Amino acid sequence: MSLKRSKLSQFQLSEQAALKMSAVEGIHMSPDNRKMFQGFRDSGLSPEEQRSNLLMKVKSEAGG
Repeated sequence: MSLKRSKLSQFQLSEQAALKMSAVEGIHMSPDNRKMFQGFRDSGLSPEEQRSNLLMKVKSEAGG
């Protein structure tokens, strides 16, 4: 498992490590979400831009 120490002395899991931990919990990412996150990587979105896009997606799916 890959852990990195961030500037704020917090640990960040690599994407692969987070996926493996989620799988142990029985949580799996849907193909649509995998595609969405790949699009984020391909577009070079910042973490803030990714969060904003995720929030807009959740709000639109919730009808808000």
